[in-house]
Amino acid sequence: MKFRLGLFEHPFVDALSGAALAELAAAEADIGQVLARRSIVMVENDGILPLPGHHHRIAVIGPIAASARDLIGDYGHLLHIETLLEMRAGDNALGLPSTDGLKPADELAGRPTILDAIATRFAAAEVRHARGTGLRDGPDGEIHEAVALAASSDVAIVVLGERSGLTDDATTGEFRDRLDLGLLGRQQELLEAVVATGTPVVLVLVSGRPLAIEWAARHCAAILLTWVPGDAGPDAIAAVLAGDENPGGKLPISFPRHVGQIPLTYRHHPSGGRSNWKGDYVDGPTTPLWPFGHGRSYTTFALSSLRLDRDELPTEGGEIRVSVDVANVGERAGDEVVQLYVRDEEASVARPVRELRGFRRVSLTPGERRSVTFQLHAEQFAYVGADYRRVVEPGLVRLSVGTSSAHQPLSAEVRLVGSIVHLVKRHRFLTGTTLA
Repeated sequence: MKFRLGLFEHPFVDALSGAALAELAAAEADIGQVLARRSIVMVENDGILPLPGHHHRIAVIGPIAASARDLIGDYGHLLHIETLLEMRAGDNALGLPSTDGLKPADELAGRPTILDAIATRFAAAEVRHARGTGLRDGPDGEIHEAVALAASSDVAIVVLGERSGLTDDATTGEFRDRLDLGLLGRQQELLEAVVATGTPVVLVLVSGRPLAIEWAARHCAAILLTWVPGDAGPDAIAAVLAGDENPGGKLPISFPRHVGQIPLTYRHHPSGGRSNWKGDYVDGPTTPLWPFGHGRSYTTFALSSLRLDRDELPTEGGEIRVSVDVANVGERAGDEVVQLYVRDEEASVARPVRELRGFRRVSLTPGERRSVTFQLHAEQFAYVGADYRRVVEPGLVRLSVGTSSAHQPLSAEVRLVGSIVHLVKRHRFLTGTTLA
């Protein structure tokens, strides 16, 4: 396919000038900052965030708080250097290229940390730091130091999580699977000890995958999921903590309570998603800790006026427009992610209780109201039938709109009409949303 596309006709490109490289780097940095801010998901907040100005003593605690390395994702350039160095330390049976002169410490020099960004943003406060523990282990003395620091502070920002990569010291990534999803090492112990001081705790979790943090959800004043945010992460996290940025990210997964729930999905079948007909497990609920699509904000939104442009949709070539109004009824500007789900009520095979079919992130000022429209093609109601072929069948489909897979206050119905359509050799798949 690469030859057919002509990729080998001109395999080399002209080298960019220094000025062009600088311009490109600046543009990428700006985009990285936008993406980092938009990706943060605030899953809990009892009102402590954004941090008020009267906090004079802020404790920043945790193994990732002062680590630029642990903000880098699994396929970052630095992580490949680490992998090459580790593999070449052996017999280099794979004939790996030379890594002479490459030093991870040099790559990390000058990169920002979460601690740096908090200290800069809250310059008027006294920002103090204690590691508390390492990712995997640490001495008792470090935990005692962190506890003492938290006890003498107005708020404790605890930064925990994992290290992405392929090397032996990495905790998540390719070849770095785990038996459990709890916080590694003594991190849970550290968190519980800091919470026990009575100082309000804001947990900042840095991890490329969900971790089982049900205890933290019950005991922390606020929780931010920052994923693996890269170099732009520290400033983005500080901006959200201070309220300069209103978090609007939503969960792209169902967040488990415990590893025993895995696999966990919002789109389970009517008979799935629970232990048995009694409902929950013997020792806990089957529901996720936070549902797919969940995310909190510093403002409040309201959805209203769900509208369909038709109540019947041809199975062959039909399209439907679904519109809904979204309003910011709070006191701050912010983003809401409007989500459209579908449920086939009369399919010939069992279908999930709901499936995401559209979403749109909308930025609204206080009091502002806008209309979001989703356009669905009949083929988006297709599924694999009993004969293992994709098919669009006539029947009743329920549409619901909300702000997560567990919160869909508006619903309507459309009926697919016409003959059964088999999609054997067709691959057309249309999606689209418009904003009025």
